Amino acid sequence: MPEGPVAGAASGRDPARSGRAVRPGASLWRSSTAGALLAIALLVATTVGAAVWLSILDQQRQAQEQLTRHAHAAALQIRARLIETEQLLLLEGSGYTMSTERFRRDMDELLAANLALLRVELRGRDGALLAGADAQPPRPALPATTRQTLSPEASAAFDTASRLNRLTYSRPYFITVGPTGFDLMEMIVPTGAIDGPMLVAVYAPQRILDHFLPGDLRGDHLYSLVESDGTMAARQAAIGQTGSERFAISPLARTGTTLQVRADALQARPRLIPNVLTGLVAATTVGLGLAMFFLVRDVRQRAQVERALREQVQFRHSVEDSIHHGLIVFDLDDRVAHVNDALVRILGFSREELIGLVRPLPFAPPVAVRDRRAYTERLASLPEAEAAIERSRGFHTTLRAKDGSQVEALVVEAPLYGAQGQRLGTITLAADITEQRRVEELARRQQEVLQSRSRLATLGEMASTLSHELNQPLAAITSYAAACENLVRAQPPRPEQVAQALLGIRTQAERAGQVIRSVQAFLRRRAIDRNEVDLAVLVRGLEPLLNIQAMRTGARILIDVPAELRVFADRIMLEQVLLNLTRNGFDAMADTPSVERVLELRARSRTDDERGQRVEVAVIDHGRGVPPEVVPQLFNAFFTTKADGMGLGLSLCRSVIEQHGGHLRYRPRPEGGSTFAFDLPFHDEALRARPVPTTASGADR
Repeated sequence: MPEGPVAGAASGRDPARSGRAVRPGASLWRSSTAGALLAIALLVATTVGAAVWLSILDQQRQAQEQLTRHAHAAALQIRARLIETEQLLLLEGSGYTMSTERFRRDMDELLAANLALLRVELRGRDGALLAGADAQPPRPALPATTRQTLSPEASAAFDTASRLNRLTYSRPYFITVGPTGFDLMEMIVPTGAIDGPMLVAVYAPQRILDHFLPGDLRGDHLYSLVESDGTMAARQAAIGQTGSERFAISPLARTGTTLQVRADALQARPRLIPNVLTGLVAATTVGLGLAMFFLVRDVRQRAQVERALREQVQFRHSVEDSIHHGLIVFDLDDRVAHVNDALVRILGFSREELIGLVRPLPFAPPVAVRDRRAYTERLASLPEAEAAIERSRGFHTTLRAKDGSQVEALVVEAPLYGAQGQRLGTITLAADITEQRRVEELARRQQEVLQSRSRLATLGEMASTLSHELNQPLAAITSYAAACENLVRAQPPRPEQVAQALLGIRTQAERAGQVIRSVQAFLRRRAIDRNEVDLAVLVRGLEPLLNIQAMRTGARILIDVPAELRVFADRIMLEQVLLNLTRNGFDAMADTPSVERVLELRARSRTDDERGQRVEVAVIDHGRGVPPEVVPQLFNAFFTTKADGMGLGLSLCRSVIEQHGGHLRYRPRPEGGSTFAFDLPFHDEALRARPVPTTASGADR
């Protein structure tokens, strides 16, 4: 067969062929090993590269954090120097009525100590320049013509400071001085008086940066002052250009200005740590071994965190269930997301009936909707600090339970934030004060009864005193009268003894009159002692007491009493009338928002066709006003609208004014509030006027 030799020959060459046949297997093994080594090398290279890149990112992060810290430190240092000057100017201007010479002397000292200031001015409330002090060379001098009127930026800050009566900065603006120019920024400082002058301090932002920035912060960073829109106001001088786009910004945080401190890095790229590759290769070797250890530890920590989270959730539910006040959580769409058991118990609605509902809720009648709307509008009109206090107080309203009964509630609302500071919704707390209101109403009624009985007891004591004191003279008068009758009927009559008895009757009658006059003097406290009184001087003397009343009630008082308004009156009694009327005005504004809590005291001269020239004094409040049904009884003795009042204040005030020949009247204000005004004769007429006798009603009041 021809195949045999071919096959045998082939079989004879099998060892050699088999030896060559082993190489492909070895090559495959070597290629597999090389592939594994290559994969390991790639893994190591990738790990090393990633570690190097992470090291670069970490160094960049650290450099950025250092840059941020330096920018914040620079802003703090500059802000501290600005605050130091603010406090000095506020202290100097707290009672500013100083002369121009004293102003220039004080401001020269301030300019010498503060190298960033170029000029300090004293201006009236209308912006008119009253006095100015310039810094000494080599600081640049501002042209006098440019300082006669304020720039638009300074005028805006001036108006804000004058209106709000607080320190305000202007935005930086550029002026041209000679062939060049530079930026200016002005600080407006109100003085102590409400309508007093204003201090204007002129800063150069470039000098602020040059002289307020500490030397230990200069080095690897380039500092500048920029506005919020990126406009450059001042820049630190540096050799060369910055090679990095990294920068950090920290605001100065001063009222009226948007200036920020910007710190730019001068180093372009972070330097690599020299031995980072060696360390990373060694770390990669043990990293794989430690990976499992950290993984197991991470799994255990995750289990612990989940267990702690479950405990926190359970704790939160326990706290909510232990609260006796109703709690509702609204999401950002004003939809009910959660209610606690107390709310279900108070109102009778189940969770399923409330979850997912949008305002208005079924337990909120129209009066509750109106109360909440008024509460939110009042919060929106207040400054942030006052709004936070008002928000914590909440508002009272009436809710409707599921069975139709009414629930008096104190409602407090607050925004709800997450762990990252993001707004999640609103949390509302409703406290059931129905029983408390019932007890308060009962206590109020009992207090009224006690006050009424106290007044009756006082009247009883007065009556008892009069009856005790008048008993003896009346008994003596009766005895003398009986003796007169007997002496007249006697035979013969004895006129001398009758005259003696009549003298005794007159003496005892005068004694009874003296008793009545003593009681009247006690009720009036004192007699009228009239003298010439300058109303402006009198009010100026009362200002400390009026300011104490204003501070106690959180109000402001505006006084407008021109000079040379003189009346002929008892100074002490007139002071008591003004104090009584102003105290009533402050009490009437207890529920008025603080921004509207203003009391006005005015005095004007006017001519009356029938009574001649008069002086009218008005006390105007912005309070709740007087109900129309109360006005007819307003000046009656023992009538009061206050829970703790005796009802004698306005009655006595009216009696005093009538004894001086004047009239006390009440007028409502159309925009809300009350006006109590009285008029007195002008001093020239008062000298000629006859005293007005005290009426019986006046004595009773």
